[in-house]
Amino acid sequence: MQAQPLRSSNTQTIPPVPRFPSVLLGALAVILILCACLGTSAYLYTTATHLVSEYRRHLNSTADRAQLFFDQRETLLRAIAATAVPAIEVATLVPATQTLLPLAIPSSDAKNRYQLLLTRRHWKAIRRNGTLVFSSVDSTLTYKLATTGGRLRWQPQTPPLSLRLKPFNADLPDRQTTIVWLPQTDSLSLNLVAYTPLNRDNPESGWLGMEFNNIGNALTITPPPPNTTYSLFDTHRQSLLYSSNTAISANLDCPPKDYFGFSGDWIPQYIVLSKSIGTGGLRVCYVVPTSNLLRDGQTALLTAVITLAMVIIVVLLGTQTIRRRLLLPARQQQQTLVDSVSLNQKLIAMAPIGLALVSCDGRVIFQKNSHATEWMENDAQWYLRLPNQHERNLRTDVELADGRTLRIQAVALTYRDQRAALCSIIDVTAEKAEEASLRHAQHMAESANIAKTQFLTTMSHEIRTPLYGILGTLELMALSDPSTQHSAYMDTLRRSAETLFRVVGESLDLSRIEAGHMSLELREFIPQELVDSSISAFSALAQQKGLLFYAIMPPTALASVLGDAIKISQILNNLISNAIKFTLSGHVVIRLYLQSHDNHTVTLRFQVVDSGQGISADAIPKLFLPYFSNNDSRSDQPSTGLGLSICQHLAKLMEGSLAVVSEPGLGTSITFEITLPEATSSTLALNRPALSLATLPVYVAGDVPEIITNLCQWLRHWGAYATPYDDQPATTGAILLRAWPCSSARVKQWTGRQVITLPAGSTPTLSPSPTLFHTLSTSIQDIGIAIQQAQTLAYSAEPLPSATAMHEKKRHILVIDDNPINRQILKEQLTIIGWAVHLETSAEAALDIPKLDCFEVILTDLFLPAMNGYELARTLRHRGYHGRIIGITAHPIQDQEWVAAQMDAMLTKPLTMATLRAHLPA
Repeated sequence: MQAQPLRSSNTQTIPPVPRFPSVLLGALAVILILCACLGTSAYLYTTATHLVSEYRRHLNSTADRAQLFFDQRETLLRAIAATAVPAIEVATLVPATQTLLPLAIPSSDAKNRYQLLLTRRHWKAIRRNGTLVFSSVDSTLTYKLATTGGRLRWQPQTPPLSLRLKPFNADLPDRQTTIVWLPQTDSLSLNLVAYTPLNRDNPESGWLGMEFNNIGNALTITPPPPNTTYSLFDTHRQSLLYSSNTAISANLDCPPKDYFGFSGDWIPQYIVLSKSIGTGGLRVCYVVPTSNLLRDGQTALLTAVITLAMVIIVVLLGTQTIRRRLLLPARQQQQTLVDSVSLNQKLIAMAPIGLALVSCDGRVIFQKNSHATEWMENDAQWYLRLPNQHERNLRTDVELADGRTLRIQAVALTYRDQRAALCSIIDVTAEKAEEASLRHAQHMAESANIAKTQFLTTMSHEIRTPLYGILGTLELMALSDPSTQHSAYMDTLRRSAETLFRVVGESLDLSRIEAGHMSLELREFIPQELVDSSISAFSALAQQKGLLFYAIMPPTALASVLGDAIKISQILNNLISNAIKFTLSGHVVIRLYLQSHDNHTVTLRFQVVDSGQGISADAIPKLFLPYFSNNDSRSDQPSTGLGLSICQHLAKLMEGSLAVVSEPGLGTSITFEITLPEATSSTLALNRPALSLATLPVYVAGDVPEIITNLCQWLRHWGAYATPYDDQPATTGAILLRAWPCSSARVKQWTGRQVITLPAGSTPTLSPSPTLFHTLSTSIQDIGIAIQQAQTLAYSAEPLPSATAMHEKKRHILVIDDNPINRQILKEQLTIIGWAVHLETSAEAALDIPKLDCFEVILTDLFLPAMNGYELARTLRHRGYHGRIIGITAHPIQDQEWVAAQMDAMLTKPLTMATLRAHLPA
């Protein structure tokens, strides 16, 4: 990239805020107000339409009722007229007239006399609906049927309606009209008279009519809207009847056809409904003033007006608020921005570090100060320090020609619609010098740490090797029969050597943990076996001090879990060792609690309780600090103060916890809790012998109630009927279990079979009585097996293999070690344990042995000359060796290479016979 800066650019003045936002805001307000007006209009129109529809429905209902009324009356009149018979023909109908009530029609012409042959039903209908009327053609009288002196008579009426019927008589088509309606003007009430020709074929027969009652009620709207009127028109559009409001009726022009709508010249004044009724050409017309719409819709109108006013007010207030809170502050911010830009320019110019704002290609310099100018002038390739299109920021240290070092940090951003970079230039010459000094000091510290680690490794190997010789020799000499004085000297030497070994081992373990070389080895194990192993390891020591030492655990401890059993055992053994060490008399108890969870995990809680001297409240917070010791004059065993610190580190490594509860003079309780996953497919449980006891009485006797209760739980778990012994008599199949410790006075009355548990260090021997069975108290599994043997009477002369039997059954082991002392000690230890030992000094010599398969175990040192122990293990596995390969080393820091080399175990020197016995096949 050869581009060079071409030009500089100054900050442009920000243009003022245009008036377009104010105009746009005003237009928006007007549009909102117009929309609100349109919405209000639509709402009012909908409301008015709904009211008009209600009026129409009401008027149509009244018109339909009037239609039914007139249809029924016209039908009745036609039915009465149909019964008219000429008088000359009545004589021929005498048999038929016996059930009828004849009524003679008044007439001066004998030829045109008629009689009405009416039924009783006809008479009832006439009395209920009105009065019969008859008008002759040639007479000017109109007759009305009335009751006089208890008899019906035709009474003449004035003015006669017959004069109004003459036009219909003269015109034959008009006479053929079915019904003719005429108003009764002489009546006090507005009634109508309906006429029909007595005989439409005889023009001289006259007209039969009926004056109906309550016609106005049929036409009246119930309840009528205020100011509503009606008018009834005949075929000539002449008003026959009308409501009380004569002004409206007089000015009303009835439409000739059925009609519903508004009437008025320019402004609609009335709502009009015109509808034809009856068969006589009548038409009813209803009129509702349009002012009723305003009265009935005043609520909707008021609501619409108020809503419209509120919307207009809100729009105006909102417009004013936006103008005051947005537009005016925007103008103020414009001025603030101008001032800020000016201030930024001055700050950049006065900044103690270099600042520059340039385009990413380096062609335009937007901003810079004197320090940035100095950098650009002394660094010819300064534009190469800018981030490219794929980078967001870039940091570079540049050394100038004068020896100074500048740190250039560029951040990509967008400025004036183009990619730019903001660069900061800091002189880090002094910082670089200090960084070089710190780096040198760190290198020196790391070198010292490596040297310390190498020293510890070398010293571990060099110290552990002679310690192994000392401890091994002392252990072997202890098996001989020295004199009493020599025994005391040897005991002092053994304890001093063990103390020295413990100090070295714990110090190296702590160094290994702090160096981060400690890792977990997850394997399947059974908590019950781990506790039994710890009990067996410390029972002899506790018995030597005269302490009551036992373990309490539930039958659920048989469940297999996944975890680092070696480190868990190390924590548990350390807690037990401390408890025994600082307990002069009394007891040391191990309690194990298990809690299963739904996520297939198990929480193990180991509690080690002693009746020792206790720990003061001031010392408990310091208990887990390295090299802290709480020894006093009552303890004759020195302590390094590293055991509990190592336990806490291991517990944290396994995500567990340690808790201490203690009271001076009352003892101490230390709880170790850890949560482990359950073993999905337990191979250990499948390899364990199945233990099932018969459902027979097993009585448990002992001096400690807690031990008795726990043994009863285990025996019941295996199927036996176990209860504490309370002088029950011996019955068939019943067994007495004497839990250690147990005084003879408790069981002197028992005469049946007994299983006697012995303390640690005892050797079960053949009892002279076939009813006595012996087992050790350090294993709950062995106690169960002894009960099973007693129940089945499968008594073995030697329940546990004795030392003599172990010597008789020799098994072969190959030991490879280049140190002659180690070879000699290992040979003596393994011989006592019962193994036939073959020694070799190198891996090459071991591989030259013809039949390696005859050795059940190969015990090899890791650091051998030429081929080391790892390579030897891989070579043996490659050749098909299937026996057990165990590595031994004095190196304090171990890795997992022995697992990759397919070794079965890794042991650290010095080795005790107990350690060897625990890792060799039984």
